[in-house]
Amino acid sequence: MNLPETWRLVRLSAICEINPPLFRDEKPSLDTFVSFVPMAAVDEVEGKITRPETRALREVSKGFTAFRENDVLFAKITPSMENGKAAIATGLQNGLGFGSTEFHVLRPTEHLLPDYLFYFIRQPWFRERASAAFVGSAGQQRVPQDFLERVLLPVPPLTEQQRIVAILRQTDDLRRLRREALETTQYLTKTLFIEIFGDPATNPKGWPIAQFGKFG
Repeated sequence: MNLPETWRLVRLSAICEINPPLFRDEKPSLDTFVSFVPMAAVDEVEGKITRPETRALREVSKGFTAFRENDVLFAKITPSMENGKAAIATGLQNGLGFGSTEFHVLRPTEHLLPDYLFYFIRQPWFRERASAAFVGSAGQQRVPQDFLERVLLPVPPLTEQQRIVAILRQTDDLRRLRREALETTQYLTKTLFIEIFGDPATNPKGWPIAQFGKFG
């Protein structure tokens, strides 16, 4: 891979903690409220946590995956991974979150922007490589941690990462606007049809009914 002089090609594990533990001195009181993120709370289209819950730490401190503000969540299980379930953990209650055990947690060092890493792992080709590394039985296949540890990541300087992220955000905004415009058009078309002709199921305007083939 040919990279600009200022870029580096490094293993992800060299510039990012993978599934870091939550040490005892990082845990607040068990009565502290934290964010809880089940798999269903991550929107695979937007790549965001859209439906987080708030729970007391005592309810989630065992049996769930812990993460902190600005960690990147990456679904490890099929089909969530192929569908693009990944998100940056932001706006967490007291800066702490817990969620599905089917998340890998990626914690960038100071040399890597969470947003840059997020866009990297959301690429279709990356997800294809991740699915090729699946382990486990059918229907319960998962991306193993050692796949992420071996991944080579092209890392530009932080200023270049910021520039790339800004461009990708603009692209995301354009996709979102296009999607919203399409949804609005479909809604208006259906609404106008019913306003003009009435609901075909109930025919409130009393239009004559005939077989379509008669007009062929």
